[in-house]
Amino acid sequence: MLLTIVLQDKIKTLGFKEHYENSGKKISNAEAVGDYKVGKAPNNMLKYYMNKLVIKMPAYGFIQHYGVSGIRGSGSRTRHKPRTTTYDFRYHNYNLPAKDYIDKAISRSKVVPFVMENITKIRGKEIMVSLKNFIEKE
Repeated sequence: MLLTIVLQDKIKTLGFKEHYENSGKKISNAEAVGDYKVGKAPNNMLKYYMNKLVIKMPAYGFIQHYGVSGIRGSGSRTRHKPRTTTYDFRYHNYNLPAKDYIDKAISRSKVVPFVMENITKIRGKEIMVSLKNFIEKE
């Protein structure tokens, strides 16, 4: 899908550090997926309706998009390379500015006008066929 390609390209140009979640997902594998629902037409045939367009990526991808500021708590960390070292850190303020790359990717991919145009065409044809069948019945 074009939105997936544009989104991944935008992520590469921003140079985000690759973090891995426990599930093995990483931000460079972000994707846009269409979701649909199934309904029944008057003639008992199945109809598929586009329900939503979902962007799937780890949570920190959305955090990068919207930004965040606050107080980071204190604690300790252990690093194992190049040698094992444990260090403590105090609470501190942090500010991660918003990157706004998701909106730019959606705009650049032109997915919204494409979906609107094609859904309008499909629904328009459906309405005409339904109206024609209704008139023929009467």
